[in-house]
Amino acid sequence: MLLLKYSKEREQFGKRSLNFKQFLLELADMATKIEAAELLTLQALTLKTEAKMH
Repeated sequence: MLLLKYSKEREQFGKRSLNFKQFLLELADMATKIEAAELLTLQALTLKTEAKMH
């Protein structure tokens, strides 16, 4: 969330960064990649835990 706070304060060409559609799309893309990495990590941990039980 630090990036979001920064983006609210940052200005580019006299406008706040959050006013730029491309900037918002990049933030959404980063959030999607982070979420995917978290889910893959959880899946790997689950598979490893299940393997130890058998």
